[in-house]
Amino acid sequence: MAEEDDAAGNAAAIVLAGGSGVRFESGRNKVFHFLTDRQVALQSLLAFKFLKEIVFVMNAADMPQGDSDLAGNNLQSRLRDAGVTSIVPGGARRQDSVFCGLEALSPGIDLVAIHDAARPLVTESLVRSVLVAAKEAGGAVPGLPVRDTLKSVTSSGDIQGTVSRQGLVAVQTPQGFQREVILAAHRENQRNGNGDVTDDAALVERMGHAVRIIPGDPSNIKVTDPDDLLFARTLLFVREASV
Repeated sequence: MAEEDDAAGNAAAIVLAGGSGVRFESGRNKVFHFLTDRQVALQSLLAFKFLKEIVFVMNAADMPQGDSDLAGNNLQSRLRDAGVTSIVPGGARRQDSVFCGLEALSPGIDLVAIHDAARPLVTESLVRSVLVAAKEAGGAVPGLPVRDTLKSVTSSGDIQGTVSRQGLVAVQTPQGFQREVILAAHRENQRNGNGDVTDDAALVERMGHAVRIIPGDPSNIKVTDPDDLLFARTLLFVREASV
């Protein structure tokens, strides 16, 4: 625990709340749908409240206007109550939004946990484990072994072959990094324009820097469509009932 407290001392979170709700088919950002009495994004923030800073990155269109907006009444106050220290507009792509978040951090921050707000069941325990590993290795990502059989397919849907699951993991967020490591990776990507990436570890990997995999959490699911929201509600109910 002492090691975890030490890692958290100069750590911050960047929580990404971008998205347009296209796959959710609601016309509204999925992270502002209610999970129970809290919106998905606000539930996600609970696991990071112990950190020194939380930067919340949003679509410019969703940014609070005063204390009320389309994303939900009193959103700004709710975010502040959840521990958010900065609310910043994001960019066109995920990596652009992360870079905006990195630039908003205070100078004294040494470690950064980058999290998708669409994963509302993240736990403080997982956040702490990621930060401890990131402090030691430079970068750390939670992952789960791939359990399903994997097939490679053609564009028309025909199977080309079976992919071995050995050595494969499905990664989650939060992804943790030493600040200078992730900042250098994003600056390199900004300079070279190496295309889109789906997670921050990919940028660090491109630099040849090691990223450590730590055990993920099966309940740390990502809300992508309405069925995921229902499943997350069930998991949260079970978790709270067992406390």
